[in-house]
Parts: sequence; C-alpha cells; structure tokens
Amino acid sequence: GTANIASGKEVTVLEAWEVVQKIHGSNGNVEYLPKREGDIHRSLLDSSRAMELLNWESQTSFEDGVRNIYDWQKENLSIL
Repeated sequence: GTANIASGKEVTVLEAWEVVQKIHGSNGNVEYLPKREGDIHRSLLDSSRAMELLNWESQTSFEDGVRNIYDWQKENLSIL
C-alpha cells in the first residue's frame, strides 16, 4: 500500500512560500488572486502508515527538509 512520508504537521501555502523564500534568499511578492475551484490552501499528510509499515517517523522539520532538498539540488543538479 501507499504510505506518506511527511512531517505530520500542517503547512499553509503561504508558510511554504515563506520558507522557500527564506532558504532561496529571494524577496518575491505574494499576489492574492480570487479563489479557484480546487485551490490548495494548506497541506497535512498522515504518515501513520509509514510508521506502521516501516517503523518510520519524521525527525526533520518542514523548513529543514526544504533546505535539504534545495541544497541537494543546488549541489547535484546545477539548476538553482
């Protein structure tokens, strides 16, 4: 079956944007547009199945995880 690998803590789209901005060192602006059907406002994944199947639980914060991904991509993919 499927198991989510996640922190188990809710993050809003704005919070995610702020973390990415902080890590990337950018100072872009947020533009608020009218809501659209299907827009995601926040995200929370349940990782209890990963704990059950893999005896796994998150030990990394959302910000540290984003930073790790950013650093890895910067070092290995030459895209940033």
